[in-house]
Amino acid sequence: VCRNYHYTGFGEVLYFLCGFTLRAVWVRSYEMDSSVFLITVIAIATTIVKAEAKVFSDVSNSHWANSSIQNAVGQGILKGYGNGTFGPDRDITRAEFVTILTRMIDAESNSSSYSDVQGHWAEDAIASAKASGIVGHASTFRPNASLSRKTMAVWVAKALGVENSSYNQAFADSKTALLPFTDHKQFKGADQQGAAVAFGTGIMKGFPDDSFKPGETTTRAEVASVIQRFQNVVKKSPDSFDDLNELIEVSITGTNIITRVPEASIIGGEFEEVRGKEITLKNNIGVDRVLMNIFLTDDSIYRKMFLDIELEGTLPIAIYKNHFTTVSVDDEWSYELSYGNALGFSGFLVGGSRIDENLADQFNYKTRPLDISNFYKKSKQNTFWTINYLRDGGRYSITTDNGSEFEIAL
Repeated sequence: VCRNYHYTGFGEVLYFLCGFTLRAVWVRSYEMDSSVFLITVIAIATTIVKAEAKVFSDVSNSHWANSSIQNAVGQGILKGYGNGTFGPDRDITRAEFVTILTRMIDAESNSSSYSDVQGHWAEDAIASAKASGIVGHASTFRPNASLSRKTMAVWVAKALGVENSSYNQAFADSKTALLPFTDHKQFKGADQQGAAVAFGTGIMKGFPDDSFKPGETTTRAEVASVIQRFQNVVKKSPDSFDDLNELIEVSITGTNIITRVPEASIIGGEFEEVRGKEITLKNNIGVDRVLMNIFLTDDSIYRKMFLDIELEGTLPIAIYKNHFTTVSVDDEWSYELSYGNALGFSGFLVGGSRIDENLADQFNYKTRPLDISNFYKKSKQNTFWTINYLRDGGRYSITTDNGSEFEIAL
C-alpha cells in the first residue's frame, strides 16, 4: 500500500513515487481510490531518486570538491573511513586508484598479478587492471606507494581505452605531443601520451603557474574530481575535444593549422612535406630545418606558452621551432639573416622576431637571444623558437632545398 503517490502506468509496468523513492512495479491487477492504491505485485525494482548526502566531519559543504566527493561516494566508487572522515587531503595510493578505475570500467578478470601484491586487499583489482592493459607488466607494483600525477594520467588514458577503443588511438597519436606546461621536458614516452590525453580531454588540469607537476602525488579530493570528469569524458569521442585534437595534430604533423586556423587556405603542399627538411639561406650563412609551425589563437592551448597577451579575436600569430646549423659567420651576417633570406615564412624562420625571454625561460625553451654574438658559431647547431605576426590577406610559404613547399593565405 502506498499513500500520497504519483503514478504513471505503462501496460503491465506501473511507475509511482512515494516520497523520494521511484518504484517500477510489474502488476497483475490493481484497484485505486482517492487515498489508497492496492496492487498485486509480481516483481518490484526500486531506484533511489534522491539519496541523502553523506556527511564527513572533514568535508564541509563549501569544500571545493564536496560535490565530486558526494558523487563518487554515492556511487560506491570512493568510501569514507569508519571514524566519519573522508581524508580529502590524504594522498591516494597506487592500489586505491587502480581499484577506483576498475569500479568504473568493464575490466577483465585475471588471477595473474605482481609479486608484491599477493594477499594484498587490492590484489584482484590490480590483476584486473593488468589484464585490461591499464597498468604495465613489471615484476612489482608498489601498491602502497603514493600515486604520482604522471602515472595517474597514464592509467586514466588507458582506462578510457578499455571503455572506448578510439582513446587507444588518441594515446598512440600523442607520442610526440608538445605539452603546454612549464615542466613539459619532464615527460617522456607513455607519461607524455597519458598527460596529452588526460589534459586534452579535461580530466586532469594544470596548475595556476602553468605547470603540471608530473612527479607530485595526488589527493583523495583531487581523485574525486577526476572520477566525475572521467565519467563525462568516457561517453564522448576523442575528436569532440578541441584541445586533444590540437595536441594530436601537432604530434602527428607538427602544426595545428587545421584545429585552430580552419579559415586559412592551404595553397600549396602540407607542412609535413617541409617539416625537418633543409632550407639553405640565400647568403649561405647557415642551414635551417623547421620542426614545428604553431598558430596562436585565443583558443589555442599554446597561446600562454608563447605569448603573454590575449589576442582578442585578431589574426593568428605563427610560431616556429627551428633547428639551425651555422655554416659561416661574417660581420654582416645578422642583417642578412634577418632580412635578406626570403619572403613569407622563410623570411622569419631564423631571423624572425624573438619571443620574450622571460616567457621562454618560464616554459623552458630557447628563443633567439638579444645578444647573438655567442649564439651562432661556425658548425654550431641551435634549436630555438621564433615568432611571426601575420597580416590579413597575407600569403606565407616555406620552400626547402629539395623544392618541397608549404604555402597558406589568410
